[in-house]
Amino acid sequence: DGSIVASGWADGEAGTSKGMVFSVQTPNSNNGGGGALAQAVVPRRAGSVEDPSKARLVVDQTMGPEIEESKPKALLYDEEGALFVADVKRKCVLSRPQPRGDQEPLVQSLVSEYEGKQLQGPTAMCFDENGTLYFTDSCEVGVFGADKGSVFTVSSEDQMLRPLALKCLNYPTGIACDPTGQLVYVAETSANRVLRFARRLNGVYYSSVYHTFTGGFGPTGIVERQGMLFVARADLEGAMPQSKGGSVCVIGTDGNLLREVPAPCTEIFAMNLVGGNVLQEGGSEGLELAVVDSGANKIWKIPVSDLDVEA
Repeated sequence: DGSIVASGWADGEAGTSKGMVFSVQTPNSNNGGGGALAQAVVPRRAGSVEDPSKARLVVDQTMGPEIEESKPKALLYDEEGALFVADVKRKCVLSRPQPRGDQEPLVQSLVSEYEGKQLQGPTAMCFDENGTLYFTDSCEVGVFGADKGSVFTVSSEDQMLRPLALKCLNYPTGIACDPTGQLVYVAETSANRVLRFARRLNGVYYSSVYHTFTGGFGPTGIVERQGMLFVARADLEGAMPQSKGGSVCVIGTDGNLLREVPAPCTEIFAMNLVGGNVLQEGGSEGLELAVVDSGANKIWKIPVSDLDVEA
């Protein structure tokens, strides 16, 4: 129906935070909503519980009374309508099955550690067509002495957690893959570049630098569409007098920059494709890029047609 689902959190007393997942109608899609600091956005799936006419899902309440706070940094649905949330506060990936009937299912931790060590903070996620989950894991920017970031995958076959890159990346954030999972793209924000992980026949992924930017804070959100990448580039509001602000770039199938357009905001820290036939391959008619403006707590929409490329 054109509406979208966003996640974020509302700060409370003594540094606490209440994680929320809320629906945003198309006419009001420039508002974070509910006092929550918007962090991520996805198209709302038909029949999902995040219905505009229903109450917001507060992640803390569905986790149970022993959980006090959360910071849902990213969210997405699988093909069966289950909801997945990357929680940087709890340092885990949460999952909630598609609700059946009137009973609200419990949100549970899907993965929280690797080889006995806690994750740093899942930041972004994506699925391939087989249901395999890929996500980036990194501490928040500015944390002194923290380990470098990682990229993990959770196989749809055996549910095993495996690293594609382990504690070697400079603040990895956005992630996207082609439908088959053969190619995985990661925004290495603090290195100002996009990495590509290519899977060989033996199942091993090989990584390389796919595109390097100059200036700005770095790439954050990534969307893959028919081999092309839409990349959100963030900057820090007021950090540099000559800052040109945020932008959205289109990278071609050969890794070269095709187009860059100014974004309506500076601090872009998430982006997704919404509207039209977003879940199907095809033209760009009706497709929009939903851009999360964390600095102003707004969600903007940029028509793909404005980028002058065929998606």
